Amino acid sequence: MTASKVRMELAPYYYVELVVEGSTLVERRRWRAGDPLKLERTKCASKKAASELLERVVNHCRSKGWTTVGAAELALPDDARGMRGFEVTWAHALEGLKGRLPKAQFAMVRGFARANAASSVLWVDEPWAEVPYEDFAANAAVALAVFAEPVDCEGALRLAPFELLGDADPSDQPRTYVFLEEVRAEAVVVVPDATTILAGGLIVSAACFSAPDATTFVGCRLHADTVVSGLGDGWVSLLPRTKVRVKTLCDYMEGKHSARSVPFERAFARWADELDDASAWELFGEAMDRGESVCAE
Repeated sequence: MTASKVRMELAPYYYVELVVEGSTLVERRRWRAGDPLKLERTKCASKKAASELLERVVNHCRSKGWTTVGAAELALPDDARGMRGFEVTWAHALEGLKGRLPKAQFAMVRGFARANAASSVLWVDEPWAEVPYEDFAANAAVALAVFAEPVDCEGALRLAPFELLGDADPSDQPRTYVFLEEVRAEAVVVVPDATTILAGGLIVSAACFSAPDATTFVGCRLHADTVVSGLGDGWVSLLPRTKVRVKTLCDYMEGKHSARSVPFERAFARWADELDDASAWELFGEAMDRGESVCAE
């Protein structure tokens, strides 16, 4: 079995600690007593490759006379340490997001981390479409999922636990999704009570952000024929310097843009008779699930 964590010492104050987090080998070291900890990360092609790199480093250190501390940890499976697949610690996720999100959104995720410290975090550093759902398994409810590679979906995509992670848990667990790279799909809809940060941009034919109590941010670029946002529920906020190309906007989008707002009833006249019994977000999602067009007329 490949190792996932090891600490090597020459003296109590002179050590290197190596941890595999996802497909990254994290190295923490202190050379002299009183020195601050130094942190380095080496990105590998996969988690297996990171574990193999760790073992090569350990073997080298042993050949130089270093002592392995806590060697029993090397024989423990990932589940025994509470870490599976793409699961990482909150500290690792926050360190990885630092500098890659605007300060306000990073502070939001950091506050979310404090409130959900017992929940799991996923750092998905492989193309989402190529990862089987079973690889997203975690040992606790997933509160934060970070997608560090582009997300490319041929059809429509609901940004919800089941569609993104194969998670059918019906709990009211609060969730935050962070997409560091571009998301492309035919259509996208967010879900209630979720915070979604599309930092790498969104390119779709249509998008709906008006789910109840949904908080959504888009950065880099927002290209869409139709955007449904607001209407008394959730709306999308544009991060600074986001390039916007939207043909039809129904209601409200926060941030700098030149899209002209059109009443939902006019843009989607085909749904006018149903608005008394369902919200715009529900109608959009139901039509999307049926494979119908969700672009404005």
